Amino acid sequence: MPIVTFPEVWINSDKLESILWRAKASIQGCHHIHFELLPSTKILLDAAVIFLSLINQLASEGTLISIDFGTEDTEVMGYLNRMGFFDHLDSRIIVLPARPAFSGAQLYNRHNRNLVEIARINPQEYDDELPGRLADVLQSKDKKLGKAAFTIFGELIDNVLSHSSSKLDAYAALQTYKNGIMVIVSDSGKGLLETLRPKLPKKYAQASDVDIVVEAFEKGLSRHGNRSGRGCGLTTCARKAKQFHGKLLVRLADTRVNLTPSDDSYTPDTAFCYHDLLTIRGTHICFDFFV
Repeated sequence: MPIVTFPEVWINSDKLESILWRAKASIQGCHHIHFELLPSTKILLDAAVIFLSLINQLASEGTLISIDFGTEDTEVMGYLNRMGFFDHLDSRIIVLPARPAFSGAQLYNRHNRNLVEIARINPQEYDDELPGRLADVLQSKDKKLGKAAFTIFGELIDNVLSHSSSKLDAYAALQTYKNGIMVIVSDSGKGLLETLRPKLPKKYAQASDVDIVVEAFEKGLSRHGNRSGRGCGLTTCARKAKQFHGKLLVRLADTRVNLTPSDDSYTPDTAFCYHDLLTIRGTHICFDFFV
């Protein structure tokens, strides 16, 4: 049984990928995976939501997952509980020493103007007020950003509802930090590349995964063809985000691309472009705005 330890540092999505990369060989094909989150570990929103999608996927495939926090009521457990992590955690996943006795997200839901707790996105039970709730938090910080955010969130969530094709829930969440705002939309369905590549023109046959991702956000790519009028949602998101110098993270099945705003376009940050990662199904998109 592999033991994957989250060290006592800030865990963002970059650090999460490093942890999972080192454990990849032992995790793949294993029937029981044990995660340790040490008491002083601190986890950021992007890492928390991607981790949630990963372990729920593994549990749905029959892998026994256990998460050990060492002792009850640690800071990291409290944060995850407040964000609604345990509300959406597969019931088959073992939490040690025990799951929280109550849900902090349900108890304090919408009482903090600096966050939107992890919300499920499911076509059968979709909360159509979710884009507005996400945008309202940003509206209180910057009215123009709030208006742009409503479009961004709406397009990202619509993309999940239209293309995910998964029985597993997708998630959206938002949190403001001292100098920035982070929002993530994560699904466990068909990934962006898996959806696009088979239907793209032959000129894209030799294009790298990074090239396809950049093209999708810069110019728009659609599996229905250029004349379909579809495939522009991600471009709209990118255009709105660039107005506020928002950094963009795109995590696909085994590829991760960081895009940084440069003039009127997005440029891949090659220091944070990864390939051949531990497989996490779906598309996970995070915007990071500095304020």
